Amino acid sequence: DDGRVHVEEAPLVEEGVRGEGARVAHAGHGALRVGAGPQVLDVAVVGVPDEDLGESVKAVVQLVDPLEANAALSEELIAFCRQRLASFKCPRSIDFDAALPRHPTGKLYKQLVRDRYR
Repeated sequence: DDGRVHVEEAPLVEEGVRGEGARVAHAGHGALRVGAGPQVLDVAVVGVPDEDLGESVKAVVQLVDPLEANAALSEELIAFCRQRLASFKCPRSIDFDAALPRHPTGKLYKQLVRDRYR
């Protein structure tokens, strides 16, 4: 105890999704939240196990009104992504969540979202 503060590095959580053999960064998925319309409040994009690809892109969407969640909206959001993102970055599926989990600081808690599908 020499009076100094010692900082240990925490292991990094791997960000991004391994989709169709390529690492997909989350940065491009902001388009889904920003441009998909006023009904989308927030989006978490995570990798989920996929028999054929090893891992595929899934978007978990929080809507302003959770009652608007339906298969047609899911397809509309996927089509929106296909117009703006490379095909390997597009979610293969979308789930809806009434409230995405957050850290006390307000940051999206992606690990909890990801763990639901493992």
